[in-house]
Amino acid sequence: MRKNVFTLFFIMIFVCLNVFAQTEEETFWAGVKNDFLAPINNLTGEKILFGGLGLSAGLVATREVTSYPLQEETVKKRPMGSACKYGDLAGQIYPAVLYVVGMEAYSYFAADPEAHEFAKVMLKSTLYSSLVTEVLKETIREPRPGDQNDKASFPSAHATRAFAFAATVNELHGSSWGIPAYIMATGVAYSRMNDNRHYVHDVLAGAAIGASYGISIAQRYKNKTSNTDFAAIPTNDGLALTLRYSF
Repeated sequence: MRKNVFTLFFIMIFVCLNVFAQTEEETFWAGVKNDFLAPINNLTGEKILFGGLGLSAGLVATREVTSYPLQEETVKKRPMGSACKYGDLAGQIYPAVLYVVGMEAYSYFAADPEAHEFAKVMLKSTLYSSLVTEVLKETIREPRPGDQNDKASFPSAHATRAFAFAATVNELHGSSWGIPAYIMATGVAYSRMNDNRHYVHDVLAGAAIGASYGISIAQRYKNKTSNTDFAAIPTNDGLALTLRYSF
């Protein structure tokens, strides 16, 4: 089942990147490489990615006194109770799909090309971060806390998708939408511990991967759409220097 999902991600990314062509200033394969490497080419994304993975590695190294006891306490108390089912749903691909469909519909009916670009950013940040997470799952194969036969614990794909969604929303629409999205993503991550499906280091790593891609790809889009021009305009008194900035 996991191999089918993993293959599906490759197919979706290939189709996505062929349908959503890059700008004239950037070739197709250059765009693929730059999108994939976005977190390590963006200062904020790099800090979040390596900071989160580093902290997660520290928790793994001390898991006998950190991750494992915390997981046992969480499962024992189950603070989210039955509400964790909503965290499971919110950590699926549904929020990103709804966003993409909504933005594409708005772009069509309102004739707003920027909404189409926003849909592309969400799709890319979700797919690239999910791909990285799936590769790590297949490589590391850490058993889940609640099922030792299921070796797909690290990192959490739910946390990856939820934080990629939240980071993208925050970058493109501001904190008024971003803060609720981050609260939702945090609930998703904790629900995976509440359900005994992940350790804290799993959800932390997933969150770092998702957020780093959401921030970096969104900022990459904004940097490409920003435009600053200087111009010297002759006047009766000499030259006037003007600055034009558009976003």
